[in-house]
Formats: sequence, C-alpha cells, structure tokens
Amino acid sequence: MKLFSLVKEEERDTLLGSEAYAVAKAYGIEAAPIKLATSAEEAGVLAEEMEFPVVLKIASDKILHKSDIGGVKVGIQSKEEAEEVFNEIMANAKKAHPDVIPNGVEVQKMMGSGIEVLVGMIRDAQFGPMIAFGMGGVLVNLLEDVSFKLARGLTTEEIAEQMEDTKVMGLLEGFRGEAPGDVEAVKSVIIRVAKLTLDFPEISELDINPIFVYEKGSSALDIKIKLG
Repeated sequence: MKLFSLVKEEERDTLLGSEAYAVAKAYGIEAAPIKLATSAEEAGVLAEEMEFPVVLKIASDKILHKSDIGGVKVGIQSKEEAEEVFNEIMANAKKAHPDVIPNGVEVQKMMGSGIEVLVGMIRDAQFGPMIAFGMGGVLVNLLEDVSFKLARGLTTEEIAEQMEDTKVMGLLEGFRGEAPGDVEAVKSVIIRVAKLTLDFPEISELDINPIFVYEKGSSALDIKIKLG
C-alpha cells in the first residue's frame, strides 16, 4: 500500500487517524469520517463540509494521550468555533510538548453513541496475526473482556464462537430489554480486519476502539495502525 511507504518515508511507525481511516475505508470498514487540517481556515471548511457537530483532535504520532493535554474537543457546532478550537488545540500541544511539531488537527464527524466494542490485531512471531474482539471504550483495560482467534483460516463459525466468549455479546443480543446491536456488522469488521492484516504483514499492531454498534450498522471511531 502506497500510504504505508509514505509513512515510512517520514520515519513514522504509526499512522495518523485520517490515514488509518483511509485504510479502513479501502477495506470496507465503516468508520466516522476524519480529515487532516493544517490551518484554522481549513479546519473550519472541513467541519462545515462534514456537518455539525464535529470533533477536533491533535494529529501527531508522538502525542499519545491527546485528551490529557487538551488535544481533543468534542461537540463543535460552527465553522467559527472550529477555527478557534484549532488554534486552541495547537497552543495546548505546544505547551505540553514544545519539542513536537504536530501534523495539524484532525476534524472528525461526531457520531451517535452505540454499544462499544473493539476489534484489534497483535502479530505473533510464530502464528501471525491474532484477531481480538471484546468490550470497547474506556473500560477495556479494567474489564479485560477480550477473545482472540488466528486470522489465518478464520471462519464465520470461529468468529461466532469468539464473540460468544465475551460478555459484551450479551449487550449485542439486547441486555434487559435494551435494543440489540447489529452482530453481522461486527462480524464483517472482524473478517475485514483479518484480511487487511494478512494482506499487509508490515502491520504490527491494529486497534479499533471504540466501534459504535447500532441496531443497524456500525461506525469505527478511533483506529490505530502501527507498522513494524
């Protein structure tokens, strides 16, 4: 993939959110649109094109905890607000990391909330890509509700077993009268992530968390792709 070569040329090992979105889109993975803005004016234009509300977040592979430094702002409702927030986020990043030059600020469509799941991949030296599925969102590390399967030869039956091995499957099936989630949409994401990571051995890690699962369809919000 040409994009991976460009990332390596810039001596980066982690894709920006907008780059990861382009990869997901190429593989048919539904995700919240996200584009890179390099000026306040561009941020305003992109925000307006996406329709409000939008989220703005600092774009840099060297700033890991973006929210902690004031690098993420949600619920932006106008072009003027997007322009102001662009400058605010860039100033916050400079204050927190004076040695880092960000790529800009990414503008992302703010999606309606859904059941939060994750789909990811870690690459085992012997067995190749291992696909993860489980509870997504901020509680992922606390609950550790994750199941793994080998990507190579992954069948629909194995994906169903993998999902049944998690507690979040109870939410997807409609817990205590709540609306169920689109299980088939989640299975599609797992299949596509498995294919992507088999097609490109240079992907060392992949993490999509959270994916909002709706009654119909799903949308990936945060996609991280790391190259080996």
